[in-house]
Amino acid sequence: MIAFYPLLPGWLIAVLLAAAVTAVFVAYRHRNPVASPRQHALLMGLRLLTLVVLTLILLCPGTVVDDLNAQRSHVVFLMDRSASMGVRDMPAAASRHAAAVKFVTGLDLSALSDYPVRHYAFNDKAEPLAAPAALSESGPQGGTDYAEAFRRVETDIGAARAAAIVMVSDGIDLAPPGAASTSIPVFCVRTGTDLAAARDLGLDRFTFPAKVNQGDEVTFDIPVSLSGYPAAQRAELAITVDAAAPQRRPLELVAGRPHGETFSHRFDAEGMHVVGLELSELPDEATLLNNRRELAIEVVRARTELLAYFPILTNSFRPLLREFENDEEVVFTACYRMAGEAYGLRGRTPNTAFIRGLEGAAEALRQMNAVILGAHNGDLLSPADAQTLDRYVSAGGSLILLGGGDSFGELPADSPLRELSPVTHLEKPFTDERFTVAVDPAENGALARQVREILAADGQPEDLVLTGIDHVRDVKPNARVLLWAEGAQRLPLLVWQPYGQGKVIALLTNAMHTWGTGETRDRNYGLFWRQLIALARTTDDAADILQFTVNKSELTTEDSLTVSATARPPAGLDEAAITVRAELLAADGNPLRAQDLARRDGVHTGEFAPLPAGRYVLRVQVLSGEQILRQRFRCLLVGEISREGTDVRSGDAVFRRLSPPSRIYTPDQGAMLVQDLRAAVLKNKIERELFVIYESPLPLIVVLGLLLAEWFLRRRFNLF
Repeated sequence: MIAFYPLLPGWLIAVLLAAAVTAVFVAYRHRNPVASPRQHALLMGLRLLTLVVLTLILLCPGTVVDDLNAQRSHVVFLMDRSASMGVRDMPAAASRHAAAVKFVTGLDLSALSDYPVRHYAFNDKAEPLAAPAALSESGPQGGTDYAEAFRRVETDIGAARAAAIVMVSDGIDLAPPGAASTSIPVFCVRTGTDLAAARDLGLDRFTFPAKVNQGDEVTFDIPVSLSGYPAAQRAELAITVDAAAPQRRPLELVAGRPHGETFSHRFDAEGMHVVGLELSELPDEATLLNNRRELAIEVVRARTELLAYFPILTNSFRPLLREFENDEEVVFTACYRMAGEAYGLRGRTPNTAFIRGLEGAAEALRQMNAVILGAHNGDLLSPADAQTLDRYVSAGGSLILLGGGDSFGELPADSPLRELSPVTHLEKPFTDERFTVAVDPAENGALARQVREILAADGQPEDLVLTGIDHVRDVKPNARVLLWAEGAQRLPLLVWQPYGQGKVIALLTNAMHTWGTGETRDRNYGLFWRQLIALARTTDDAADILQFTVNKSELTTEDSLTVSATARPPAGLDEAAITVRAELLAADGNPLRAQDLARRDGVHTGEFAPLPAGRYVLRVQVLSGEQILRQRFRCLLVGEISREGTDVRSGDAVFRRLSPPSRIYTPDQGAMLVQDLRAAVLKNKIERELFVIYESPLPLIVVLGLLLAEWFLRRRFNLF
């Protein structure tokens, strides 16, 4: 629909038009005798036509049209060239990288010829390409960082100008979860498989503790997989700890059949330790990226903070107090209820946050490696206290439930202890029957080995008889029995289960302090509790007095290192009395640089200048004077950044976080991708007003042409 937007007021245009028409009419009536009537009519016609065009220009006709949003019409191809793209699992044993190059160079983009198309290659960095074929000029290398690729597009082109991003990748991303996001629509092309049909030998993904206590023994369950080989294959797994000679394990593997290797190691020295795993190479493997893995493990001095909470005093209180009260390696607080709501505290330096029991002590509770609950039947625990313990364990804490006449009995219907406890309680569980301790045959951890040593050392079974145990209805399905009570019947004695991020341990007797005779009794009790605390103790950072972060653990030779730390002073020390120091060590442990971190608003920070390429260890210490109260460690890689991970199976999980399933393609769906891209670009049409006199010189050219034509004819007709 055409509308008019006059350049001058309407009345003025009307006056001017009337005057012009009158002038033309007068001129027409008074013909020059030199011109013939036909010549005169032609000149008047040209003048009237010029008048009509000028009138249209002054009226400024316009209309609303749909037009392409030129500010949001760019199509950007991001092509992955990280190391995992070298995996040869595509048809005809081609690499993912070769499949990506073939896909992009073979796309018919004629339907997008009206729109700007840009190409980038990326791994941990993104670089523009002059043409798609340039992707083949450099082989796959480095790690994958989708977030960095998106940042480069938004910096170079802008999120408001890009209509679509096409991600050509295998779906492996080393960026932290959630880091890779963009407001630009993303279309994903998956180049890669899950390796099920490819010939490959690899280490599968498994978990391991990133931080352990000094003296802890860690067991690694290492899964190994074989795929694609028609016959059984022999291989070798080499295991190293730091620079020690490798332990070599021969493997006999069958494709599709899971295989696991178990390896245990005791970490005695503080610092960073590296466990290396390397599989031998088989012929025609699709990739060697998953044949090798390094596990960095921080080993810290075992600093134990314990709370023993007794809502009622039992015969377990004094033995625990004797064992831990004077132990310099353990920060021990015994909290017990006296009369009414009054509480007493015992210990070398008891934590005064528990002066009112568990009430208002949730933050102090988070700092405990383990909580020992002396009794819990009936209403001995208030609902608020029970909820506090539930939250503590759910967040990663460890709870030890002690047996006796006031434990493992009837509980309120809504008590969280019903879920926390690894056993189902009876109404009246405690009996005075006699029993001996036996280790479950399937258990071989440190506690199980310690109990076996005690049983073997004392020799006389009658000296190791205990009296008093809590019966239970049953052991919960996800709980494990470590120790049994062998008597008139076989009963569970020590049971534990995971709960949330923490664990709950049930010790179903109150007689462990009588285990043995004379001097062996105290020794046995101490050894047993040390191993029980080691089993319960959490290494979670929430319980550590020193926590620190770095801006990056993998740096370039141009990156500075920023360290931020928070330190909680031990009981009896003011925060102003402690210093936090950061020190850079070479891989062999030699100190290189050190500085005291500046404290501001409770946070200690410092910065180190860029480092040469290599491997380093960052050590952060909390000191009181020159006494080291706590130290933590972190591995740093400089110049070896963004190595690809060992899990190189391609999947849609990362793509689905970026795009709906309808925008995830395979390399044989190029035509569909181009159609969808064109539709995405066309969605960016906008409505705008079209004014011919502004957007085209044609009206003025017509006016100029008419005036020149009249001038030429007047010259021709000898009217000048």
